Amino acid sequence: MRAALLAVTCLALGGCTLDLFGGGDDQCTGLDTRGNNTDLAPLPALVNPETLTCETFDPPGCDPSCGPCDPGPDVPTWAYCGTCSGTDEANCLQATGCRAIYDYNCYTGTGPCTLEVPYLGCYGTDQTGPIHGACNGLNAFECSQHDDCIALHSQAECPADASCEAEFVECVNETTCWGPVTCDAAAPDCPPGSTPEIRNGCYTGECKPLDECEPPPPPS
Repeated sequence: MRAALLAVTCLALGGCTLDLFGGGDDQCTGLDTRGNNTDLAPLPALVNPETLTCETFDPPGCDPSCGPCDPGPDVPTWAYCGTCSGTDEANCLQATGCRAIYDYNCYTGTGPCTLEVPYLGCYGTDQTGPIHGACNGLNAFECSQHDDCIALHSQAECPADASCEAEFVECVNETTCWGPVTCDAAAPDCPPGSTPEIRNGCYTGECKPLDECEPPPPPS
């Protein structure tokens, strides 16, 4: 019974440091300067919100047979690579914890666009999110915490491949409160403290809390 309890404890700690009874695998014995086991399994890759590239933060000595790595103090909270990947634009815009990425030139019409559509792909939000609120003026990391923001990236170096480095340019609201309306649909009746939500120049039929709206335009 005692041997069984020791084996369970060893698994719970993510790797064995010593086999007291022989016949076991004693390769998981590396310790770092903090006394943590470093002979552990690699950490999942994370998405850099500036470049959309996957990066790894494995401590030295990771071994897949020993359990999950100690992440250490310097591993960012970025989204895991592959989260929300392959989701089409419409579903990405609706999915909790997912955020849509667009080519800046194609989305804004301010520069040359070689893509058929400006949508580059769907990525997960930062592990500290999702949160909601105004998006304008947020940096790449702050934008990645939101699933109600659109991130615009420059694809000048690789216009047809969102997996290469795509430099962050701007964070904008997925839906707006004050933008121009070009569709015929009527605005919904909204309770106090909210306003009709707009997407792509059309009312969505939903109401958006004022504290989640972008700043209103200055009076003309």
